[in-house]
Amino acid sequence: MYHQTSSLTVLVQDLNLLSTQRGYYSGHLNNGQLVFIKIPRNPESLASEAAWLTRLNGLGLGPRYHGTTMLEGKRALVMDFVPGAITQFPMAAPADIVLTPGMIREMKRQVNILYENQIWPLDLQFIVNQKRQVVITDPELFKLNSSYTKEDYDKILTQILILWKMDDRIID
Repeated sequence: MYHQTSSLTVLVQDLNLLSTQRGYYSGHLNNGQLVFIKIPRNPESLASEAAWLTRLNGLGLGPRYHGTTMLEGKRALVMDFVPGAITQFPMAAPADIVLTPGMIREMKRQVNILYENQIWPLDLQFIVNQKRQVVITDPELFKLNSSYTKEDYDKILTQILILWKMDDRIID
């Protein structure tokens, strides 16, 4: 279980630009750990995403949040680097990334935790990879809301799975 305050400033070394359009970098902490650095497009969303990462970490979800750093004169989020593909775009994922029954069970488990904690994922995304890791990512649009049913949460996951099934990326 992780707990980190969003006020922690971390030193990141060995920066590597991953996406100029999105403001994504990788780097290393002092202990050599590989991290992902995200400069939010909207500076106001930084506090929200930091708070959600902290909350998700407390539930055992999401990439571990380390705090923030300054990059290009802007405050940026620093979290564990999780290699893989984002579930929103299965067609862009490397061919060897597929969803297994175990990965789908893990997605359901994580969605159930969101439901139990009344966290509504307006834009649910997972990172999945060849190691069969499943990690909720990019929670900046999550909201606390108790008015949604279990079926509503299941529909969100079903929408993701349909995309992967249409791209023939689910192993039965």
